[in-house]
Amino acid sequence: MAGPPLPFTPLGDPAIDARARELVEALRGPIGCPLLYGRLVTVDLPVGDVTFNHLLSRQPVGMFPVDNTGAAAGYFRTDWNNRTITLTSAVACTVTFWVF
Repeated sequence: MAGPPLPFTPLGDPAIDARARELVEALRGPIGCPLLYGRLVTVDLPVGDVTFNHLLSRQPVGMFPVDNTGAAAGYFRTDWNNRTITLTSAVACTVTFWVF
């Protein structure tokens, strides 16, 4: 997954333009990291299956829990697509995920 394009406008000074190009190239890796392009999603997980919208409008790359309330979470992903994620949970709890 690529991040947003990095603009570059030459200023006319060869030394400054060369340094600016180096900085743009150095930032391409970190800006392209999919972890930066995610959303926090809080889900009430019942015992059994639940499907929720992940709000990305694209296929997720991954997800991880960042907060959990209730019983110790025991869940696994059974499906995902460009709109939703389906989880199966062994216990009822509320989990906040970073979906990216």
